[in-house]
Amino acid sequence: MSKSQREKGILLSYVTMAVNFVIGIVFTPFVLAKLGSAENGVYAAASSIIGIITLLDMGLGNSLTRFSSRIRTLGDVEGEKKLNGLFLLMFSVISVISVFVGAVIYFSMPPFLKEFTTEQKMLTQKVFLIMLVNISISFPFTAVTAILSSYERFAFLRTYALVRDVIVYGSQAVVLLCGGRSVGMAVAATVVHVLVKIVPTVYLVKKMKVGFRFRGLEFGMAKEIFSYSSFILINLLVDRLYADTDKLILSGLKIPNIVGVYNSGAHLNKDFNLFSTSISGVFLPNITKLITQKTPMEKISDIFIRIGRIQFIILSFIFSGFLIFGQRFVYFWLNVPKHPEYAEVYYIALILMAPGLVSLSQNIGVSVLQAMNKHRIRSVMYLLIAILNVVISIPLAKRWGGTGSAIGTVIGNLLGQILFMNWYYWKKIGLDIPRFWKNVVLRIGVVMAAYTALGYFVNGLLPEPSLIMLLVRIAVYSVLFVPVLWFLIANKEEKTMIREKITGIKRRLGSLRRRALPGKE
Repeated sequence: MSKSQREKGILLSYVTMAVNFVIGIVFTPFVLAKLGSAENGVYAAASSIIGIITLLDMGLGNSLTRFSSRIRTLGDVEGEKKLNGLFLLMFSVISVISVFVGAVIYFSMPPFLKEFTTEQKMLTQKVFLIMLVNISISFPFTAVTAILSSYERFAFLRTYALVRDVIVYGSQAVVLLCGGRSVGMAVAATVVHVLVKIVPTVYLVKKMKVGFRFRGLEFGMAKEIFSYSSFILINLLVDRLYADTDKLILSGLKIPNIVGVYNSGAHLNKDFNLFSTSISGVFLPNITKLITQKTPMEKISDIFIRIGRIQFIILSFIFSGFLIFGQRFVYFWLNVPKHPEYAEVYYIALILMAPGLVSLSQNIGVSVLQAMNKHRIRSVMYLLIAILNVVISIPLAKRWGGTGSAIGTVIGNLLGQILFMNWYYWKKIGLDIPRFWKNVVLRIGVVMAAYTALGYFVNGLLPEPSLIMLLVRIAVYSVLFVPVLWFLIANKEEKTMIREKITGIKRRLGSLRRRALPGKE
């Protein structure tokens, strides 16, 4: 069941991304047209600031998934119920704390937003306050989704996330069509998020019969939990710094328009990142079980490289296509053909994506560290690199705006997520990093570099396309990649997997056809 759940979870993750991508193509320029670049920048700034509150999670959601997977592997049913109760209590306390922290941030915002007008400052505070309600109510429900992850119910979780996102985007579109603005968007998202939380809760309690016990809680275990999660918190802090530092710096140094431009580029990079995390995100429970069972590191390395190859193929193909067609795509996406203010979006996205080809392909390594409880050094190093990122990005942002901020972020990424982490995975954890670079980065990278160069050259010879012709070119480029993948990239194991998937699809289609046409063989 677990393997099937992982496969379904990955597939549904890609379906979710595809839906969100299509919605984003329509929704982002729609919001931009309705709000304007300045108010869009205000909304982006409020979203970045609310991200500070999400750090109060302290990595407990991830910790619950890891501890729950471990305790079930050991067969402690009573201990699992107490663990669930302890975490639910912790998240409830965090919910209360978030309200007080949010109040402090609310009253501290105006001095920071020094380049915003008085009206923009007040609007940012309003949007932030509404988002705070959403976050504070959501904290206790984090325990529910974390428990479902530990049970590897990824098909349900991904379906739930897909439906939720569609409803959120739909409700926000209705608000804008009815004349609402950024405040209305925040209210719509909050109402939907709060209402749909009941769905996974009912599924967990009624369908799965998962229990919570609040008597006899082992509060002594909280010390181990906080020791583990404190370093997850540092990871989250670093991720938040990488995601939002540039927007916060630009909010303080520049004007809302620049924040909106950077946010568009960062949004594309965020979608790029999701193509990796959709695969690696479902493996923490399985990796935890393998580590608990003392599986040899050689077998863990096999998983690391096997998943890394799949991630690198997907990411390098997307990066290749964006490099070739992305600039024209951005103009159509934002509905601002060759608008000088938005020419920077393409370069910001491209700069942010580039180092992720390696670091995102190694995301399974993060799960290995967390399962082994050896993520402390990584967390501390990432924090130091994040601080360096801030120091570098401020002067670069002053000189080159959003592009300068992106360059500062990438420098930190190269130093921390690639150079340091590859050394640490290899020397301290025992993962076969030389084999990863040989079989993943070099072997696939050379082929993709040649394919990208050819595509870039041919595209440069063709006239500037309309939207339809751009989509046609992307489709042709994608179809031509299939033989490249099969003959030059895929190994025997991957070809076998592809054949099995195709056979399975044919079998299911045949079954559906027989059901639709009873009596025909």
